[in-house]
Amino acid sequence: MRSSGLFTIAALALTVALGAVPGARADDVPEELLGTYRFSGGNSQRQALTREIDRVADQFGFLIRGIARGRMHSEIRPEGSITVERRGGGVQLRLDDRRAIPCDGAWHPAQGANDEVGTGMCRYEDGQLRYAEHYDEGRSYHAFSLTSEGQVLRVNIRITHPSLPDTVRYRLSYRRR
Repeated sequence: MRSSGLFTIAALALTVALGAVPGARADDVPEELLGTYRFSGGNSQRQALTREIDRVADQFGFLIRGIARGRMHSEIRPEGSITVERRGGGVQLRLDDRRAIPCDGAWHPAQGANDEVGTGMCRYEDGQLRYAEHYDEGRSYHAFSLTSEGQVLRVNIRITHPSLPDTVRYRLSYRRR
Protein backbone atom coordinates (compact mmCIF):
# COMPACT_ATOMS: atom_id res chain seq x y z
CA MET A 1 0.00 0.00 0.00
CA ARG A 2 2.86 2.36 0.68
CA SER A 3 4.01 2.25 -2.95
CA SER A 4 0.46 3.00 -4.10
CA GLY A 5 0.42 6.13 -1.93
CA LEU A 6 3.80 7.20 -3.29
CA PHE A 7 2.54 6.62 -6.84
CA THR A 8 -0.49 8.82 -6.14
CA ILE A 9 1.69 11.60 -4.73
CA ALA A 10 4.11 11.32 -7.68
CA ALA A 11 1.24 11.40 -10.19
CA LEU A 12 -0.28 14.46 -8.49
CA ALA A 13 3.11 16.24 -8.44
CA LEU A 14 3.62 15.49 -12.13
CA THR A 15 0.12 16.71 -12.97
CA VAL A 16 0.69 19.98 -11.13
CA ALA A 17 4.16 20.42 -12.66
CA LEU A 18 2.76 19.97 -16.17
CA GLY A 19 -0.10 22.33 -15.54
CA ALA A 20 -2.64 19.63 -16.28
CA VAL A 21 -4.85 20.22 -13.31
CA PRO A 22 -8.33 20.13 -14.81
CA GLY A 23 -9.54 23.69 -14.91
CA ALA A 24 -12.37 24.86 -17.10
CA ARG A 25 -15.66 23.09 -17.05
CA ALA A 26 -17.84 23.41 -20.14
CA ASP A 27 -19.95 25.92 -18.20
CA ASP A 28 -16.91 28.20 -17.72
CA VAL A 29 -16.52 28.96 -21.44
CA PRO A 30 -18.94 31.81 -22.25
CA GLU A 31 -21.56 31.19 -24.95
CA GLU A 32 -20.40 34.24 -26.92
CA LEU A 33 -17.03 32.56 -27.52
CA LEU A 34 -18.61 29.54 -29.21
CA GLY A 35 -18.60 29.52 -33.01
CA THR A 36 -16.50 29.17 -36.11
CA TYR A 37 -14.09 31.92 -37.10
CA ARG A 38 -12.21 32.48 -40.37
CA PHE A 39 -8.83 34.19 -40.72
CA SER A 40 -9.51 37.87 -41.44
CA GLY A 41 -6.11 39.45 -40.80
CA GLY A 42 -5.35 39.73 -44.50
CA ASN A 43 -2.05 40.82 -45.98
CA SER A 44 -1.16 43.14 -43.11
CA GLN A 45 -1.06 40.33 -40.55
CA ARG A 46 0.64 37.95 -43.00
CA GLN A 47 3.32 40.61 -43.57
CA ALA A 48 3.70 41.18 -39.82
CA LEU A 49 4.19 37.41 -39.37
CA THR A 50 6.80 37.42 -42.15
CA ARG A 51 8.65 40.30 -40.43
CA GLU A 52 8.58 38.42 -37.11
CA ILE A 53 9.93 35.24 -38.70
CA ASP A 54 12.65 37.28 -40.43
CA ARG A 55 13.52 39.00 -37.13
CA VAL A 56 14.13 35.63 -35.47
CA ALA A 57 15.88 34.14 -38.53
CA ASP A 58 18.25 37.11 -38.71
CA GLN A 59 19.62 36.10 -35.30
CA PHE A 60 21.00 32.85 -36.72
CA GLY A 61 24.54 32.61 -38.06
CA PHE A 62 25.11 33.45 -41.71
CA LEU A 63 25.41 29.84 -42.87
CA ILE A 64 22.07 28.63 -41.54
CA ARG A 65 20.01 31.84 -41.60
CA GLY A 66 18.45 31.17 -45.01
CA ILE A 67 17.62 27.55 -44.21
CA ALA A 68 16.03 28.53 -40.88
CA ARG A 69 14.05 31.34 -42.51
CA GLY A 70 12.71 29.02 -45.22
CA ARG A 71 11.76 26.32 -42.76
CA MET A 72 9.98 28.75 -40.42
CA HIS A 73 8.08 30.32 -43.35
CA SER A 74 6.92 26.89 -44.50
CA GLU A 75 5.86 25.72 -41.02
CA ILE A 76 4.47 28.84 -39.33
CA ARG A 77 1.33 30.13 -40.99
CA PRO A 78 -2.14 31.29 -39.93
CA GLU A 79 -4.83 28.66 -39.50
CA GLY A 80 -7.69 29.18 -41.95
CA SER A 81 -10.38 28.54 -39.35
CA ILE A 82 -10.89 28.14 -35.62
CA THR A 83 -13.92 26.44 -34.10
CA VAL A 84 -14.96 26.53 -30.45
CA GLU A 85 -17.95 24.26 -29.90
CA ARG A 86 -19.92 22.31 -27.32
CA ARG A 87 -19.76 18.61 -28.00
CA GLY A 88 -20.33 15.57 -25.81
CA GLY A 89 -21.01 17.61 -22.69
CA GLY A 90 -17.84 19.67 -23.03
CA VAL A 91 -16.22 22.42 -25.07
CA GLN A 92 -13.70 21.63 -27.80
CA LEU A 93 -11.22 23.70 -29.77
CA ARG A 94 -10.40 22.84 -33.38
CA LEU A 95 -7.75 24.61 -35.48
CA ASP A 96 -8.43 24.04 -39.19
CA ASP A 97 -9.21 20.36 -39.80
CA ARG A 98 -6.97 19.09 -37.02
CA ARG A 99 -8.09 16.89 -34.15
CA ALA A 100 -10.40 18.66 -31.68
CA ILE A 101 -8.95 19.24 -28.21
CA PRO A 102 -11.30 19.21 -25.20
CA CYS A 103 -11.10 22.45 -23.20
CA ASP A 104 -10.86 20.70 -19.84
CA GLY A 105 -7.37 21.68 -18.68
CA ALA A 106 -5.91 18.20 -19.30
CA TRP A 107 -3.30 17.14 -21.87
CA HIS A 108 -4.62 15.22 -24.89
CA PRO A 109 -3.09 13.82 -28.09
CA ALA A 110 -2.76 16.63 -30.63
CA GLN A 111 -2.08 16.91 -34.33
CA GLY A 112 0.11 19.76 -35.51
CA ALA A 113 -0.42 21.92 -38.58
CA ASN A 114 2.20 19.82 -40.39
CA ASP A 115 0.69 16.51 -39.17
CA GLU A 116 3.25 16.06 -36.39
CA VAL A 117 1.98 14.25 -33.31
CA GLY A 118 2.21 15.79 -29.87
CA THR A 119 0.04 16.85 -26.96
CA GLY A 120 -2.31 19.78 -26.49
CA MET A 121 -4.10 21.35 -23.55
CA CYS A 122 -6.97 23.84 -23.67
CA ARG A 123 -8.58 25.73 -20.79
CA TYR A 124 -10.58 28.89 -20.14
CA GLU A 125 -8.83 31.23 -17.72
CA ASP A 126 -8.86 34.95 -16.94
CA GLY A 127 -11.34 35.75 -19.72
CA GLN A 128 -9.30 33.94 -22.39
CA LEU A 129 -9.32 30.54 -23.99
CA ARG A 130 -5.73 29.28 -23.72
CA TYR A 131 -4.22 26.50 -25.78
CA ALA A 132 -0.74 24.99 -25.51
CA GLU A 133 0.84 22.50 -27.91
CA HIS A 134 3.98 20.45 -27.23
CA TYR A 135 5.81 18.64 -30.04
CA ASP A 136 9.17 17.05 -29.27
CA GLU A 137 11.02 20.12 -27.99
CA GLY A 138 8.86 22.75 -29.72
CA ARG A 139 6.06 24.57 -27.94
CA SER A 140 3.32 26.92 -29.03
CA TYR A 141 0.97 28.92 -26.86
CA HIS A 142 -2.27 30.53 -28.06
CA ALA A 143 -4.44 33.01 -26.14
CA PHE A 144 -7.89 33.59 -27.70
CA SER A 145 -10.09 36.55 -26.77
CA LEU A 146 -13.13 38.21 -28.33
CA THR A 147 -13.21 41.89 -29.14
CA SER A 148 -15.90 43.94 -27.41
CA GLU A 149 -18.39 43.63 -30.29
CA GLY A 150 -18.02 39.83 -30.17
CA GLN A 151 -17.40 39.25 -33.87
CA VAL A 152 -13.59 39.20 -34.01
CA LEU A 153 -11.44 36.62 -32.25
CA ARG A 154 -7.91 37.87 -31.49
CA VAL A 155 -5.21 35.23 -31.11
CA ASN A 156 -1.82 35.96 -29.55
CA ILE A 157 0.67 33.21 -30.40
CA ARG A 158 4.13 32.38 -29.04
CA ILE A 159 6.38 29.66 -30.46
CA THR A 160 9.48 28.40 -28.68
CA HIS A 161 12.08 25.78 -29.50
CA PRO A 162 15.57 25.20 -28.11
CA SER A 163 17.07 25.67 -31.58
CA LEU A 164 15.43 29.10 -32.05
CA PRO A 165 17.48 32.09 -30.87
CA ASP A 166 14.32 33.89 -29.71
CA THR A 167 10.57 33.37 -29.25
CA VAL A 168 8.38 33.92 -32.31
CA ARG A 169 5.44 36.17 -31.28
CA TYR A 170 2.55 37.30 -33.43
CA ARG A 171 -1.14 38.20 -33.37
CA LEU A 172 -3.88 37.10 -35.76
CA SER A 173 -7.52 38.06 -36.22
CA TYR A 174 -10.46 35.81 -37.09
CA ARG A 175 -14.00 36.95 -37.95
CA ARG A 176 -17.04 35.00 -36.83
CA ARG A 177 -18.59 33.09 -39.71
